[in-house]
Amino acid sequence: MVGLGNPTSEYQKSYHNVGQMALDYILGQNDLNAPSFKEQKTFTYLQTENLIFVKPRTFMNESGKSVQGAMLYFSKRKPIKPENLLIIHDDSDLALGTFKITFGQRSAGHGGVESVIKTLNTKDFWRCRIGIRTEPGKAGTFVLRSISLPARKKLQFVFEEITRKLMENEKAS
Repeated sequence: MVGLGNPTSEYQKSYHNVGQMALDYILGQNDLNAPSFKEQKTFTYLQTENLIFVKPRTFMNESGKSVQGAMLYFSKRKPIKPENLLIIHDDSDLALGTFKITFGQRSAGHGGVESVIKTLNTKDFWRCRIGIRTEPGKAGTFVLRSISLPARKKLQFVFEEITRKLMENEKAS
């Protein structure tokens, strides 16, 4: 499970970091007793018994380098196939407060997803697309803005729903 975002503190509360925020929520990283991520050159990770959670240390449009690095690092024990990946990211085509889980789709202009597709040479992986659209216009005009308090509350509800859906899928498999 990979939460896309940008690595520097100036972008931590921006719409483009919604993937990493969702990952933190899923892991309960707001809890002071939560385990910390371990560092590698191009990514940080937290490994549980059944899952690996990854945050790229590259900027969004170079996310493929981090995803590939993580796949190679963890494939030493057991190969990881792209179809076993879930990439969590912001999606300006979806309204704030919504999300979709999809498989095998094109990037639709998302630079981070496009980087993953090009680097892995496949689009056959899962994506959790989190809506960030609050206004008309080009995504580049707002994705790096800080998220307002009302928008953060909507996103928290989305993160709760995503976590519930992932837990349901984990129990079913």
